[in-house]
Parts: sequence; C-alpha cells; structure tokens
Amino acid sequence: MRLHKRISRRLDVLDAAVAPDDINLHGFSFHALRGHKTTRYSVHINGPWCITFEFHDGNARSVSLEQYHWEAILTRNPDRCPTHPGELLREDLIPATRQSKTEIARMLGISRQHLCHILAERKPVTAGTAVRLAKLFGNASLVWIRMQGEHDAWHAARRVDVSDIPTLGEDGHKLIPRT
Repeated sequence: MRLHKRISRRLDVLDAAVAPDDINLHGFSFHALRGHKTTRYSVHINGPWCITFEFHDGNARSVSLEQYHWEAILTRNPDRCPTHPGELLREDLIPATRQSKTEIARMLGISRQHLCHILAERKPVTAGTAVRLAKLFGNASLVWIRMQGEHDAWHAARRVDVSDIPTLGEDGHKLIPRT
C-alpha cells in the first residue's frame, strides 16, 4: 500500500507538470535516460522501481512503471482522489530535504502553523504559496496550482449537485438530451 501511495503521488506530480524539470524534486532522483532516440526521463519510486516517461507539448506521454525488465502502462484511476500537495510535501519532499517543518516554513516565508495546515490537507496551496514552493523546490508554480486544482475539482464533482443545470450547445441553446 505504501508503494502504491508513493507511485500515485509521483503520477499526480507528473500529471501537473508542464516541463520535465518540474519533476526534478528532492527524493525523486529525476534524470534523463541515455540511449533513447526520443528523450525519456525517469523518477525513482523505491528499490528497483521507477516511472519512465517522455514529455511532449507540456504533457507527460508514454508513462511506464518499470522494474528492470518488467513494464506496465500507467494511468490514474478517475475514482482515486488526486494527491493533495500537502501529502506530497509531507510524505516525500520535506523528508528528502532533511529539514524541519519550522525551517521549511521559515524558508518559504510562511508560518509553521500555515505549513502544518497544508501538510495536514486542511488548507489549500494558494497561488502565492505555489510561487514560494516552486522557488524552494525548483519547479514551476503551475505544478502546485494544477495539483491543488485537480484535488479540489475531484471533490467538487462529488459534492456539488449539477443535475438542474442545463448544458448549452455551441449556438448557446439548451441541448435536449437524447432518449
């Protein structure tokens, strides 16, 4: 289960990334693979396991879970809640830095309490916090915003009743559902 959660968190970062370097985070052991015509990249999971992928037009493509000679094609299960950025910080990034939460909060210029609320997934990563996290971890702020947005949208889709809202066609008129 722990390996599954780690894979899920890395896939969610990969899904939110807009460039290969956005995945170059502490503890991910990100690197380009040699000997491939198209540039392929890898991030470490645990032991011999890694996720490999290519990057085209701002999106990860040909994503695979690999263990030496074994490979599987990976996609996120739409029924699984996307990773909250706080979980990624709490489980992977902050431990990899070997810094205390107090020190991370100080470097980010936010209170320790605010950081702890994000880590406990009680607060979202705002655009301002995303900019700070991107600077600290060397990736794009959009990664953090996209991760938070995916997480929030997944919950909203299950919580908000839209059954009385019509869907408009291209001409602006209400579409009549087919029976």
